[in-house]
Amino acid sequence: MKRALTAVLLLLLFIPSVSAMGVHYYPNRQAFEAFLSSNSTYTVIPGKSYWSKGWAHYVDSKLALVKKRGKGVRVLVGNVKDNPEIARLWNKTGLPSSLSFLPSIVVLNDTVIITGTEDNIYLTERAFASLWNPPANSVAIFGVMLLGIFLLFFISFASAGGHTAKFFTLAGALVFTWLALSKPSPIPEGFGPLFLKGLEVWAGAKPETPLEALLGKAFSIIPPVEENLWFAHWILVMTVAGLLFYTAPRRGRELGFIAFGLAFTSPLFRGAISSLDVSALAVTALLITLVIAVNPAFSPESGSFHVILMALATVFASIFNPLFLLIPLVFVAAFPKRVKRNALYLILVVAGAIALAVEFPGWLGFPHMRFPALEFAKESALPVLVIVYLWAVWKKRFRMKGPTTFLTLLSVVFIILSSAGLCAAYYAYLFLTLLVPRAVHSLY
Repeated sequence: MKRALTAVLLLLLFIPSVSAMGVHYYPNRQAFEAFLSSNSTYTVIPGKSYWSKGWAHYVDSKLALVKKRGKGVRVLVGNVKDNPEIARLWNKTGLPSSLSFLPSIVVLNDTVIITGTEDNIYLTERAFASLWNPPANSVAIFGVMLLGIFLLFFISFASAGGHTAKFFTLAGALVFTWLALSKPSPIPEGFGPLFLKGLEVWAGAKPETPLEALLGKAFSIIPPVEENLWFAHWILVMTVAGLLFYTAPRRGRELGFIAFGLAFTSPLFRGAISSLDVSALAVTALLITLVIAVNPAFSPESGSFHVILMALATVFASIFNPLFLLIPLVFVAAFPKRVKRNALYLILVVAGAIALAVEFPGWLGFPHMRFPALEFAKESALPVLVIVYLWAVWKKRFRMKGPTTFLTLLSVVFIILSSAGLCAAYYAYLFLTLLVPRAVHSLY
């Protein structure tokens, strides 16, 4: 009884040092921040499990931004069952051992202990939220890549003539302004489990999905810190801005600015693409597939090389959402006359999907997602009204064929999937926005 009362008392003393985000601190958060701001060196010691080794990689990469590695303070990662060093030192904390299975930061004289389990240790990322010190080489690479992508699109549009380059310059300026006004953000809690899975794969665990394998490979090349994720995110946002113009008709690329405006003024779409997770990468992969599909150089009259390219892009996009494997079926329905080309496209995508399913058995899971019906209806009202108005007023001139049919069918399919909770609603909204420039151009 006395031991139980002691444990309860210690727990009550411990609770006040819990942050709003669920991270426990002992003796308090100030002790951990004092360690971060000190001149001491550090060495990170993980536990035996993949998740402990993976999270230690994140902690080591994050601390390296502000401290030097050395034999000063030991930073232990894991819990009393996973990490022998934590088990040996835990009695010195005076805390119940059960607390080592909660996301916690415990500071002793010459040791910092970061605890948790495979299910919650990613929450300790919030403890490092105050650290923001981008490496100089990352800043340089980011600046060169961002400017390079902008110039690549600009030169491409300028060489084609017309006013597309001017409209893209305006879109790029808006992205740069958004970047300048934005503030660095921590990793979203919803992305935390996947982020940790990627770190586990880096540590040697077998990936269950191709996305986990992709993240594990990325983390072996780029340090897994928020600074690098933030830089990569903005590079993708600029890429998305350029690709939106390429989804417009070739003879009316400037109409891509309409798609850009509709997409980036939507809180639903902008909220998804601005999140520091894989959403921007998923949208980029999807747009690459659509750009190949709707451009005349690639679609009905294209050769086998372009079909192979479109199949590879489709399979890659399906890494982020297996429902993108429905795109070939919609494509075939929109372009039914090219039987050989359609057959090759379907065969290649099916072969790629089978290969992914065999290698990653957990890939085809479909988590149920909330459908924000009111928000979606409110934001999609404008593109829907524009399309309906154009069709109603200019029926004889409105051409519903080819890419326009393709995007219309995609919009209908993904609205149904979104309303059923199988897919994020911003994908359906994106298809609607891409349809508007096509609908406008059909009246030329």
